[in-house]
Amino acid sequence: MNKNELRSQQPPRNIKKQEATVPSSPTPLSSTASHFSTYHSITASLLVIAIAGLYEVHRLCTSNNALLTSLSSARADFDPRPVVWVYSKSPDRSHLHHVIEVFREYGYRIGERTDSWSVLWSHEYPFTELAPDMRELKASQAVNHFPGSGYITNKASLSTDRSIQQLPLTFKLPAQKHEFVRYVSEHPSAMWVQKDRDHRGIRVVEPSEVAEDGDIKFVQELISNPLLIDGKKFDIGVYVVMTSLEPLRVYVYRGDVLLRFCARPYNAHQFNASDLDSYVIGDDYTPVWEVPSLARYYVASGLSMKASLDAYLRAQLGADSGALWAELERAVATVYERKAASMRSAASRWSRGRFFELVRFDFVLDEALGVHLLEANMSPNLSSAHFAANGPFYEQLLMSMLGLVGLGTPRAPREDDGWRFLDRATSVLPEDCLQREQDCRPPTSLCSPGCLSAAHRKAFAEAFWEHLNRKQFARLVPRPDGGADPEANLTDADRIMSLWFRAKCAQDSDWCY
Repeated sequence: MNKNELRSQQPPRNIKKQEATVPSSPTPLSSTASHFSTYHSITASLLVIAIAGLYEVHRLCTSNNALLTSLSSARADFDPRPVVWVYSKSPDRSHLHHVIEVFREYGYRIGERTDSWSVLWSHEYPFTELAPDMRELKASQAVNHFPGSGYITNKASLSTDRSIQQLPLTFKLPAQKHEFVRYVSEHPSAMWVQKDRDHRGIRVVEPSEVAEDGDIKFVQELISNPLLIDGKKFDIGVYVVMTSLEPLRVYVYRGDVLLRFCARPYNAHQFNASDLDSYVIGDDYTPVWEVPSLARYYVASGLSMKASLDAYLRAQLGADSGALWAELERAVATVYERKAASMRSAASRWSRGRFFELVRFDFVLDEALGVHLLEANMSPNLSSAHFAANGPFYEQLLMSMLGLVGLGTPRAPREDDGWRFLDRATSVLPEDCLQREQDCRPPTSLCSPGCLSAAHRKAFAEAFWEHLNRKQFARLVPRPDGGADPEANLTDADRIMSLWFRAKCAQDSDWCY
């Protein structure tokens, strides 16, 4: 091969080697859609997983809450503390704060209707509000109202009872309109307090101003010469507890009383019916510590309201307050003795539960220290929201009351005990019983085993327990002097109960009151 042919087969030295470029072809649309579809599928899957996870978390939380609720309920079932059901129409139970706190102090757990409760404390009358529950009471359950107690606390029943002399003259209108008109014509200067049946709509009126709208109302004669302290009219609230209806047992709280003064000075010289705060004690009353003549005792000396009034009466009037308190207590005892028969009739329609009831009786004194009973209050106010200084008084009252009725003691007797462990403590009249063994006539019927019924032995045991735990309460009924209101409709159980107390008094003077 010659040189020319060899050169023709070799590439020229000065010519650069050209790189082959392949033109890029455009991405097809179907491929783009595929990418988006994959993205959405992954997103949807993640979303489903997230939702499933949230649902599982919710399920676990719900299951956990149910478990906690179940455990809480189980713990409540095994909680040894007794339960008190505190009931009020109002969802705000702040007015029952002291009631709740005292029950807690005594070891109670605050429960509801659905709990297995030991005590019901109802602000309302339970035999209307909670009638189904009251028909199914267990013997061990206690309720803070008696069936039929409205015969004492209802104005229609109490204030119009002319047989109780301490009550100011009261007329129920329009039923007693003719009697009212006749009395007014004979006593034209008399002034009147008008109230509706719920103790509301209170007005001070002259006879011509008494409303004649047909609605039921009560007009009560205003005490014309009330005792004034520092120019103000006042009332005395006496607290009373009934522990048994058959036989009748009633106690008065002697630890203190509630003194309430009118918000404005009494206008004795020029009667002004529009000035209600001068004649009627309202919610915004003047407390004892704002009355100078009593503040010197109540604040400076630290006396109770009752002791402060006693000191004032001795210093200013030279009066022996002992007779005054005795008269107030006699008035209360008379009310219970005369209303007991009506209450028993009402109670016969209900379960034989364990009842007790706290009531406040409001009195006014006249210038001669005469006693006038204005009304008896069911579920008296025990809230210190308006006057915080009353809080300790209310709690002391409640603690004494719960002790009296056997709810504030570590071991109160139960009916299933048979009361046998108190038989010796309740035995009386040993000399009479030895002489007249098995004679079932009084008084030996109190100690002859064959004469005492289970009901009698139960009543003696309850009375014995009340006496041991009465704290600052004193017995009103049966009357300590052994007497009774001549118009009282006493039962055999009442008479035997009174006889037993007198026999205990003969053994020990501590039982004489």
